[in-house]
Amino acid sequence: MASVYGYRVFGLNVLSDAEVPYWPSGQPPWDVRIAFGDVPEEIGAGELLWNGAFQGRGDRCLLRLQGAGRILVEHGAQITIAPTAGYSALTLAHVLSGTAYAALLYQRRVLCLHACAVARDGKAYVVMGPSGAGKSTTASALLAQGCEFLSDDVTAISVASDGRHLAAPSYPSLRLLTDSHDRLANRIAAHAAFDPADEKFRLHYRGAVAAERVPVARICFLEKDVTIVRPHTIPLLGQEKLAALQRSLFRRQMGKIVVGPTRLAELILELAQAVEVVRLTRPERGFTVDELCALILEPGPASLRDSSTSI
Repeated sequence: MASVYGYRVFGLNVLSDAEVPYWPSGQPPWDVRIAFGDVPEEIGAGELLWNGAFQGRGDRCLLRLQGAGRILVEHGAQITIAPTAGYSALTLAHVLSGTAYAALLYQRRVLCLHACAVARDGKAYVVMGPSGAGKSTTASALLAQGCEFLSDDVTAISVASDGRHLAAPSYPSLRLLTDSHDRLANRIAAHAAFDPADEKFRLHYRGAVAAERVPVARICFLEKDVTIVRPHTIPLLGQEKLAALQRSLFRRQMGKIVVGPTRLAELILELAQAVEVVRLTRPERGFTVDELCALILEPGPASLRDSSTSI
C-alpha cells in the first residue's frame, strides 16, 4: 500500500500522497487532500498565465509544469497531481509548497504575500519586498535574535472572526544566497543544502517555530537605496500603503484570477486599514542586518497609523 503523509501547513491539516520532506506533521481532521490521480489536459474556460503553464477560473486551477506534471487545485480543499514520467520529487515538492498551495489559499480567500515573517511576544512581523531585497537574510537575523519562525517566501494572512489579521506558520525552511548563508548560517539552528535550481542554500530551520496563527503587528516593505548611508523607516499611508501591498502579492496575476480583482482589492484594503505598514529602506552596503532587525521590531507611533485608507 502506498504511503500517505499527514502535514500541517499554513494553518491547515493536509493528507497527502506526495511526500514533502520539509513540511511539519499534522493530524486529522483534514482540511486539504493531496492525491495522485487523473488530471485533465484543459479545464475549459479559464484565463491563461505564464505561456499556458497556468489556467484558472476561480475555484478550479490547472498548473502544467515541466519537471512536475499537471496539478489541479480545486475549491481550496483538493490538489490532484498527474506527475510527468521521470518527474523530480524535489521539483514537485517546491511547486506544491509555492504556486500550487498559494492557489489553494487564494481559493480560501487568504492573502498570500511574497514575504517572510517571524513571531515575537505573540505578534507577527512581516518583511516583504522585491526579489533580492534581503527578506530571507533579514528573517534569518531575526531568528538569530530569538524570534520564532513563521514563513519564508510566502506569507499567508487571513482574517479571524474578531477581525484580527493573522499570519500562519508555513514550514521551517529558508533560502539564502551564498554570501548571506556564510554570514548567518552559524547564528541560527539550521541544516543547509545548496539547491542548484535557484543557486541558493535551502536551510531546514531547527529552532523555535510558531505553532499557530499569530496577529500581525507590522509589515515592512524592504528595498535598497544606493543614495543613503543608514537604514531607516517611513510610515506608508493611503495609496502608497495599498500600492506596497499590491506589489507584494505572491503570484499577483494568479491571485486576481482566483479571488477576482474586486474581492482581492477589498482584502488588501482591509489589511491596509488594520495593520501598520512601513517602508524599510537600506543602503547597498555599510550597515549591519541587526540594524534592520531593530527597525522592524520597534513599535510605530499610533499617530502614524492610517485607519482611513481608501482605494
